[in-house]
Amino acid sequence: MNLVLLGMRGIAGSMLWMQASEQKEMKNWSELEQTTESIIKLQPRFLPVWRFQGWNLAYNVSAECDAVEDRFFWVKQGTKLMRRGTNQNEDASPLYHDSGTLCGKKMGRSDEHKQFRRYFKVDPDPRWEGGADEVINPEGKDNYLVAKDFYTIANDKELLPWVEQHIMARM
Repeated sequence: MNLVLLGMRGIAGSMLWMQASEQKEMKNWSELEQTTESIIKLQPRFLPVWRFQGWNLAYNVSAECDAVEDRFFWVKQGTKLMRRGTNQNEDASPLYHDSGTLCGKKMGRSDEHKQFRRYFKVDPDPRWEGGADEVINPEGKDNYLVAKDFYTIANDKELLPWVEQHIMARM
């Protein structure tokens, strides 16, 4: 894809960002996911792609749904996107921090926190057969413990000499 764009990757990425914003406004969720995937393919090391789109799915898209299970699905999609971002950008402490924020704050403090915390350990999707979704909760822990794990990893990554971060205080 990079070869075909011949140096126009930034322009193509900007156009896709605008398209994603329009799709969110029009509530075209499946198209939004596809556009997000295209942005990720164009800019896999650009952290705002992962941070904003994960947050967008977890907070904005989930708020558009009526059923709590549907809201949880989109929070889970945002969390999975952040998780993929941490896998592709292993030294990016802000992505680990944001993943911890999604697990801790969105799962544990939102209006639906009672249901979300229960679904975090026992997913309502029948594919998980009464267990947790392995992508976001492989050990079946409480959401706050998973958030703590992400924050701990973020602190460890921040100590690497080649990593520069701007969101976490050293203390």
